[in-house]
Amino acid sequence: MIPAQKGPRFNRWFAKQAEGRVHKTFGRVYVHGLDRLEATARDHPILLVSNHSAWWDSLFIIWLMNRPVQLDGYAMMDAQNLRALPFLGKVGGFGIDLRDPGDGAKAIAYGAALLDRPGRVVLVYPQGREMPLNARPLGFRSGAAAVAHGAPDPSAVRVIPVGARYVFGPREAPDAYISFGPPAPPAATVEAERQRQEAAVIVELDRVEAALHDPEAGGMICLHSRAPSALARFAEATLVRLIRLHQRWTRRRLTGGAGGPDDPR
Repeated sequence: MIPAQKGPRFNRWFAKQAEGRVHKTFGRVYVHGLDRLEATARDHPILLVSNHSAWWDSLFIIWLMNRPVQLDGYAMMDAQNLRALPFLGKVGGFGIDLRDPGDGAKAIAYGAALLDRPGRVVLVYPQGREMPLNARPLGFRSGAAAVAHGAPDPSAVRVIPVGARYVFGPREAPDAYISFGPPAPPAATVEAERQRQEAAVIVELDRVEAALHDPEAGGMICLHSRAPSALARFAEATLVRLIRLHQRWTRRRLTGGAGGPDDPR
């Protein structure tokens, strides 16, 4: 198990980098339930459980935990990935060797111990690896449920499900949808909690699905919107004009006209 080595200064710097990457890559970012997450964190430690379908998942959580709401976030991740990207340990990543049951128990105990105060957030992807977005069942493992039950005061912990999806639509840049569900204390047993977590994340994924064509109807707010750059708009307008001139020239050739784009007719 690789413990986190979180550094406040590096964490703030990296959060700004994450924000820049998100703003540069995505045209719009829609979020649901962020205010409720912040309000809950004032009084409770938070366990976030999310689907895991893309490399972007953790970067979005780092951004959201540090920029709009300023929470003390940690994340369980594959030890192999943490060794390859050790700087993630400085923003709260701690590593688990998924092939070693003994290491898994240590990582669960470590993550549970972090849930000892309000404002502290631990993120776990119970699927254990990236999975197709449409996979059903989600295949949640019991580690996240065990983290909730192993906290110093499990009754104080609030588990919040997260559904995340990234979509290419009518604009050049993709859109991101992140939905934070309602908080709940852990269920009575680890297995019951595992089942509840998986069902709750599916609810949030369904909420995202319903919001794809009408985000406001789904309770989403637009946290980021980026218009195409002036250069991109100029290039697009120029391309449209050139295509229309070519089409006009082609029609004149076919109808016996003078044939060139400089034809005054």
